[in-house]
Amino acid sequence: YQKLLSWGRNGGFPRRFAETPGEYGARLGRHFPPLRGEISLIIDGYHDETYGEQELDKASGKKIQRAWRRLASPFCWVLRLKTRFLTVIRGG
Repeated sequence: YQKLLSWGRNGGFPRRFAETPGEYGARLGRHFPPLRGEISLIIDGYHDETYGEQELDKASGKKIQRAWRRLASPFCWVLRLKTRFLTVIRGG
């Protein structure tokens, strides 16, 4: 989740002061629709471990790692730059 916070902040979408992890994930998902599934997977895992006090099994951990690799992939840089540019243009 900490990596996701950094990813969002570096992409121009820092977490707002009173925003819950779920609200933040939903907002990121609205700005990056092709990555909504990966963002949700990371947030759900964070919720399960933090609030549900559940240890993730290996399969879930691997899915979250794959989701993070996709978010961090150079293929997503273009989408992030485009989204950030359009947000600045629109004043958001």
